[in-house]
Amino acid sequence: MKKLILGLLFLWGNLSAQDIIISNPDEMVPIGNHISFLEDNAATLTIQDIISIDYQKKFQKYNKEIFHQLASNSAIWIRFEVQNLTNQDIWLEIGDSFNTWEADFYAPNGQGNYSKPNLLGSLRKGKNNEFPSNYICAFLVQGENQKNQVFYLKLKSGIPKSHYFQIGTTFALYEHGRTQNIITIIFIGFIISIIAYKSFLYIITRDIIYLLFLGYLLSSIFITTFVSGYSFTDNPWFWNKIPVWFATTYIFITIFTTKYLELKQTSKFFFYWIWGLTFIICIIFPALSLFEIFTPATLANPYQVLILLFLISILSCCLYLVSKSIKKARFFTLAWIFNITGTCIFLLAINGVLDFNIFTQNGVNIGIMLQSLMFAMALGNRLNTLKLEKESAQAETLSLIQNQKVLLEKEVHEKTAQLQEAFEQVQAKITELQTNNEELRQTQEELQTQRDFVEKQNKELQKYNQKLQGSEQVLRKMNDSIQEKNKELEFFNQKISSSINSAKTIQEALLPTQEKLDRTLGEYFLIYQPKDIVSGDFYWTTIEQNYIFLVAADCTGHGVPGALMANMGMMFLYSIIKQNKIYNPCDILEKLHQEVSVALKQEKTTNNSGMDVTILRIENVNNQKSKKIIFSGAKHNILYFDIQKKSISELKGTRKSIGGFQNVQKKFETHEFDLHAGDLIYLGSDGLEDQNNTKRKKFGRTKIKSIIQENYHLPLQQQREKFEQALQQHMEGELQRDDILWMGLKV
Repeated sequence: MKKLILGLLFLWGNLSAQDIIISNPDEMVPIGNHISFLEDNAATLTIQDIISIDYQKKFQKYNKEIFHQLASNSAIWIRFEVQNLTNQDIWLEIGDSFNTWEADFYAPNGQGNYSKPNLLGSLRKGKNNEFPSNYICAFLVQGENQKNQVFYLKLKSGIPKSHYFQIGTTFALYEHGRTQNIITIIFIGFIISIIAYKSFLYIITRDIIYLLFLGYLLSSIFITTFVSGYSFTDNPWFWNKIPVWFATTYIFITIFTTKYLELKQTSKFFFYWIWGLTFIICIIFPALSLFEIFTPATLANPYQVLILLFLISILSCCLYLVSKSIKKARFFTLAWIFNITGTCIFLLAINGVLDFNIFTQNGVNIGIMLQSLMFAMALGNRLNTLKLEKESAQAETLSLIQNQKVLLEKEVHEKTAQLQEAFEQVQAKITELQTNNEELRQTQEELQTQRDFVEKQNKELQKYNQKLQGSEQVLRKMNDSIQEKNKELEFFNQKISSSINSAKTIQEALLPTQEKLDRTLGEYFLIYQPKDIVSGDFYWTTIEQNYIFLVAADCTGHGVPGALMANMGMMFLYSIIKQNKIYNPCDILEKLHQEVSVALKQEKTTNNSGMDVTILRIENVNNQKSKKIIFSGAKHNILYFDIQKKSISELKGTRKSIGGFQNVQKKFETHEFDLHAGDLIYLGSDGLEDQNNTKRKKFGRTKIKSIIQENYHLPLQQQREKFEQALQQHMEGELQRDDILWMGLKV
């Protein structure tokens, strides 16, 4: 009888669950709208209670991709049914460590019964995760098991529950975690670069405002990575006392805001209002948490509402000061708009209003990065203002010294003339004495008077000479001070170069490795010469569904702005091709155009940044004796050389860029053609073509075609050397004007 009852219960569970079929081994499958859930208010139900018929009837279907509930002391039971058709082991990704405090996972045994659960979660001592990732994961089914199986998951935490449940193979899970790790590394590297830059400014200026900003950045990077799932401890104290150690960040925010905006003078109302909210956030709530007057779940919802009110109050204060024409509030306002916008995008995503993708998932990180950049620009503008004031004072001092020198020289000249005149008078008196002995006594008295006058003038002349020497010493000290400042500026430039080199390392990590290019493209050459350390040009390749994709792009600008656009382009291409499975080149360009426009808010702002792109899709035909090439270009052309005909041809892309304000009616065009073994394809940015020489003459497309025609028979690496030699001879020592990207590929 007991076995019969258990069998009926197991059958009921199977009939109630919504089937989830896993068939693609290369992607993670969201299951939020395929689960059922039950809220255990007392958190006392066992698995035997849950699989009973009475409680099976209480399970409710969930119809959103992301499971979200407000903070409570309840336990949430999740039920789902899975069939594995991948022939590989599959896993359940429950959520990051910040959201997953305690997770009890129940899997059926060979007889369909449920025994002891796997105890997972960030608050579980010892082995709290079955997969080496910052996401909490549970092993589901081995590859050879293709049976439908029902699984149960019990979740409990003291904060709002937001879980993006996904199922995938070991490979898919690893790739997903790797992508998120790269984004987190970019975020940390960006914030650390700004920290290094502002630390240097604090050392040379000793201005307390930079120290406050550093405190805010350090606490922000610590808390943001913790909230993103990169926890540093499983000690329950840190998780149950979040308001206690989160208080540091909000204290730094308030002090930095009030000092930079001088709120006590510019707006007393906002000064007292923001400090009042800070007192509640940093004193009242930590005290309630520390002395356990309320449970973490009880405090979580009002604490989040208060934080939102605090952020909105700061933004309202900034907008008020901007309306009062206070210039220093402009960068500050823009910084907080970025922060709050990023937070809102993340909240809308987890509540199902926006798609949950790489961009929306990291909305908070992106918002903080842009906020930190705006704060850095605001402080940099403040430093430039102080520098200009100092230079003006120095120029005024030098002008005063020069005027004093001119006056002293004029006075010396006048005194010398007076002495000369007096000397002539003495000579006249001597002559007069020689001719007139009767007036000797009177002449001697006059001569004595003149001598006294000369001595007095000599003393005054000596005093003026001493003053002149003192002025020259002051001038030498000023020159020494200027030289010291020049050395400080040189050290500052070295720090900036170091930060940009760090950004170069990050960009090189995102670009395809040489090993991947060799494996994907075969015989090829690559010329990649950034103008300013980091580049706005990038290349990207991947293999999907036996298609080889090759992308070459030229982003707006170069240096750090261009590199930011390039990194964004590579992330979007990964999302479009690898995750969204869009394989038609013209559709990829259209989707990329939409992603860039949305990311840069180009419908609402004057931001007209974008990129020109070439996309090739290469397919094998005729047993690999020839290949089908599908090309689509955004203001980019390609060249290809027919070995049999010994001729070079050019295909032009659509006259429409990615991003910016474009003609929405114009669609990207696709060109299809076949190439035989040994044929050549050339593509890249306009940096090579537009490079000028000392006479302002460009390298030109005609020159490129001539080099190809003369050297097509050489191996591709030797062709690359020919291009580089021709470029050096053309430039003749002229500076590089843009990033250069040029590639050649043999079919």
